[in-house]
Amino acid sequence: MTIGSLNITGGRYEGKCSKYPNITTLVRKNKIMVLGIQETKLAEHDHIHLMNENPKIIIEQNSGDREAGVAFILNKDLLDWDNSKPLIWQHTKLITGCALLLTIQWENKELNLINLYTPNKLKDKIEFFASLEERLRQERDLKDLIILGDFNFMEEAIDHLPHHYDDNRLTTTWKETSDQLHLIDRWCDSNPNAKQYSFKQSYSLSRIDRIYMDKKNLKFTDSWNITEARISDHQLVSISIIKQGLPYIGRGIWKINIDTLEYMQFHNRAKNILLRCKKRMKSETKQISG
Repeated sequence: MTIGSLNITGGRYEGKCSKYPNITTLVRKNKIMVLGIQETKLAEHDHIHLMNENPKIIIEQNSGDREAGVAFILNKDLLDWDNSKPLIWQHTKLITGCALLLTIQWENKELNLINLYTPNKLKDKIEFFASLEERLRQERDLKDLIILGDFNFMEEAIDHLPHHYDDNRLTTTWKETSDQLHLIDRWCDSNPNAKQYSFKQSYSLSRIDRIYMDKKNLKFTDSWNITEARISDHQLVSISIIKQGLPYIGRGIWKINIDTLEYMQFHNRAKNILLRCKKRMKSETKQISG
């Protein structure tokens, strides 16, 4: 199961064409089951029209009345409609236009995904995370939590270019929240010195688009990627979640490459080694029998 996040900066290109056909192609081509999108800028019922135009996706949205807005895109190709155990989900609006919860029943477990769009102004950001923390207290039993989206700030200076730290009040507030929820930014944890960015402005780069996950489930994840989406000025961030309980598959039996066997220089050298080995074995056998 692949989950992604992308700030689409509005639903239309400058030429006024809809971005949703390309978003549909993106989720199908990359086999993304659930994509969280930000800055949708949709009115309350716009998603119904978009689903009619793009029948391969389902849109669960939390509109900000054409301001901000977050939504989840579900890929119908991967929902197992004809299966005896189709995907079951429900969505809950946490903060209007900025935070949306999607609860999924998948592989006999419950996943809780929260899609965020953090405001741009510092004061609004601090208030937003305080409201989010309070709202999460009201939602009980949020097991296997994943928080994704456009955070509009960085925890580490290396994730800005030019390097700089964000306001300490903001990073401290988020650190307290993520610690309480046992969340970790696996990409940062696995690449502490790497420089890769998800958003480009005129004179700066940043990794403001991120995915956080419960620490205890990290062993069931793979492929934490930042890739070009060509939908907006943001990159696609994604992870793959592996089914629990699968048997461990090791590296397999080592085999010589066929091309190596047919390489004459290797062939001659291996033949000489085997002949010497054969001769030595015969000699040692005679000594033992004698």
